[in-house]
Amino acid sequence: MPQDKALSGALGGDPRRPDQVTPWKRPAPDEEKLEPLATAGMVLGLVGMFLKMRIFSFLALAFIISAFIQRSPETDLKQLSMSFMFSVSGILFGYLAPQGAAAARAAQREAAQAQADATMAAAAAGVPGA
Repeated sequence: MPQDKALSGALGGDPRRPDQVTPWKRPAPDEEKLEPLATAGMVLGLVGMFLKMRIFSFLALAFIISAFIQRSPETDLKQLSMSFMFSVSGILFGYLAPQGAAAARAAQREAAQAQADATMAAAAAGVPGA
């Protein structure tokens, strides 16, 4: 304790300079600019990809291209590229995926027709047991 008194006496009292003290102010948060076109493109791309509905993916592609054209230096290109990938994936999934019950019925009809054709061909050839 005596050393603290000696140190403060050597420094001339309170070393904090109360006339230069400024109150602390919270820094302003960085306002990230919300890009509605890119956000809508990402949402529509995800909807198109998960529901396999190509119209949503094409709309997302249109929104993303529009956002890319109107971009500013602060635009997050990672978000635009991910939105673009979602929309392209949705288009690919929409065209490459089977179309549900209608495709299953068509495949079943095709298999039944092929079996009937094979039976008729065997009967015409005179194969016993056909």
